[in-house]
Amino acid sequence: MAKVELSTLARSTLVAWLAEAWRIGSRFILTPIVLSQIGKEGYGVWTLVFSLSNYVSMVNASFGVAYVKATAECVRSGERERLERVLGSGMLVIGGVAVVGLLATWWLGEWVLQAINVPDRFLGEGRIALLLIMGCLVLRMSVGCALEVLAGLQRVDLTYRLYILASFVEFFVTLPLLLLGWNIVGMGIGYAVGQVACIALAWRSLRKLAPELRLSPLRWSREGVREVFSMGGRFQLLGIVTTSVMEGVKILLSVLLGVGWVAIYDLCDKLINLGKSLSSSVLAPLLPAFADLQAGAETVRERALFVQASKALALVSCGTFAFLAALGEPVLLAWTNQDVHEAAVALQMLALGEVLMLQTGVVSANLRARGMVMLELVCALVATVVVLVSVVPLARALDFDGIVIARLAGQAIGAVWYLRAYFRFANMRAGEYVAGARIVRVLAVVGIATAIVVLGHLGATQLLPRWFSPRWAAAIEVLVLAGPYAAVLLVGTLRWVVTPDERASLLAVAARKLGKLRRRGGAPTAPPPAAPPGDGG
Repeated sequence: MAKVELSTLARSTLVAWLAEAWRIGSRFILTPIVLSQIGKEGYGVWTLVFSLSNYVSMVNASFGVAYVKATAECVRSGERERLERVLGSGMLVIGGVAVVGLLATWWLGEWVLQAINVPDRFLGEGRIALLLIMGCLVLRMSVGCALEVLAGLQRVDLTYRLYILASFVEFFVTLPLLLLGWNIVGMGIGYAVGQVACIALAWRSLRKLAPELRLSPLRWSREGVREVFSMGGRFQLLGIVTTSVMEGVKILLSVLLGVGWVAIYDLCDKLINLGKSLSSSVLAPLLPAFADLQAGAETVRERALFVQASKALALVSCGTFAFLAALGEPVLLAWTNQDVHEAAVALQMLALGEVLMLQTGVVSANLRARGMVMLELVCALVATVVVLVSVVPLARALDFDGIVIARLAGQAIGAVWYLRAYFRFANMRAGEYVAGARIVRVLAVVGIATAIVVLGHLGATQLLPRWFSPRWAAAIEVLVLAGPYAAVLLVGTLRWVVTPDERASLLAVAARKLGKLRRRGGAPTAPPPAAPPGDGG
């Protein structure tokens, strides 16, 4: 098993970011094609199909965290048989939940789609796509646990390479099917083929990496069932609450305003996911890393990792969402070639809430590694109550904007409560957290970079030639302004945000990676500089 070191975390973070970048990038290419082929209503139906399937897949998300935690702990302590019981029991029981979901979809799928206001002409295609996705969930929630086991073995980079492959296959299967007129069914087929390829290769990779580990539902036991539910059950209620809110908002939009508004909301969500991509890659290796350090009682390194990860997350989340909020309209125009002003406004309103929620990600990784979810659950409940109390009256008064405001209020209030509660639990002062993560410096650097982008955006209409089409003008504006924005962030980060020791460690890791690339190319290279003490933090 890979050791928890800066180089290991950096490798996992880089590959996780590449996976997110490709997944989102491929959807950025497909989305305009989907809109042109099936329109906003068809795109909204596809979004609702995934919203419905997420009510089953949330079970896998909840118990997947338990698989990662169990793998990291059992490998560290050498309890292979216990791990096999936990995984085998989970494959049997959680896979059974997916089978029940598939059967329910077979009998009730069309009726459910009709109940949430899906137009009649899309009912048949929507039902077939929903069945394809539910079939994939049967695989993902049984043999697909190999992906979580790889993450628990500190091979998050390998897990995300397989995610890249799945997205790659999905893209190149879906694109021709869309152009041939298969529409929503073609998108379902592309998704299914990508998932099957990913799960099959994950199983094969695990067999090579841990040949002694027997992964089979036949290894189940009553004790294993109790243990998997004692771990995964802690996360289950959290998954129910979170999924109910996130997917319930889309279903409410469909019922109140129609499926076309679901499409607009999802376009905003896709840009939000783009903003989250770098942050997700920072968070990806943290849970198994925290679990490993806690199992070894390495408290000092755990604390150092918490502070460093919080700083990295603050920089990445603020940096990405500030850029997207400042250039939301040109980004959407360049991407979709359609006037979706409402999606840009929604993005600008939700940016603050997303940054606050992302900042709780390190807290959640630390607590989940301990098997503790109560604070996270209460945070989700607080956010849910705020949304439930405010969404209907705000939607009636302000339509689409009201639903967005309700979501923002829930995120902001829930995140602030969560951070304050964790500080009390960890005996940490808010000032200590702000100083350790250098939040003020991060905000200053991001603020300067954003001011440059805003000024550039205001002057872009005067500088760009008028014979450019609106879409090309928007694309050029975004690309031109991204350069100075990234440069200011990079220089400001290296000079004012990271500490000298962190800067030296990052440069040492970069030198080692560059040396490996040169050796692969056959070029001689000087030995990399030695990393300072504390590189593993």
